[in-house]
Amino acid sequence: MWYNLLFQPLVSIFQNIYLALVALTRNHLGLSLILLSVVMSVLLRPFMAWAARMQDKERKIQAILTPQIAEIRRDYRGAEQHAALSALYKRYGYNPLYALRSGMGLFIQLPFLMAAYAMLSSLEILRGQAFWGVADLSRPDGLLWGVNLLPLVMTGINVLATLTARNFSRRERAQAFVIAGLFLLLLYSAPSALLIYWT
Repeated sequence: MWYNLLFQPLVSIFQNIYLALVALTRNHLGLSLILLSVVMSVLLRPFMAWAARMQDKERKIQAILTPQIAEIRRDYRGAEQHAALSALYKRYGYNPLYALRSGMGLFIQLPFLMAAYAMLSSLEILRGQAFWGVADLSRPDGLLWGVNLLPLVMTGINVLATLTARNFSRRERAQAFVIAGLFLLLLYSAPSALLIYWT
């Protein structure tokens, strides 16, 4: 039921955009994947800008709260600590659940990744189609003597982006590395088409 309500419309949108791009590029399926990625990035840009503002807001409030929280945890125990933390949060109008704002960018992208996965995993026109050395876009690439190269490239790009991000705290970098590793595990055996799109 949830799939039909939430993801099926998104899968249909992905599929229609992709098939329109395939027609536009005269059946260049791999190029259409790259264009799909660009189109979706442009469409998601306002949402990602909003997510970046939320992350920045969380980063600023954490810079204020973190030293005070450390002091409270050092000086108080039990109920006194809880009361002091509650008073601190109340003073700044903050709820610990707001910390989820730091992952807003991922939360926005996740449904789109799931829709892309569903669409690209079941799209018949990808079966047996080659692109840039990948023999079959509907299957894992196996480019390094049977080892899938595209998930490693995707993870390398994610790690490089994390290392070059200027305003990431150490905690945010650690989270980004964990997410990159998780995506490597989850998408290692995914169809090459999905990895080209996502990378």
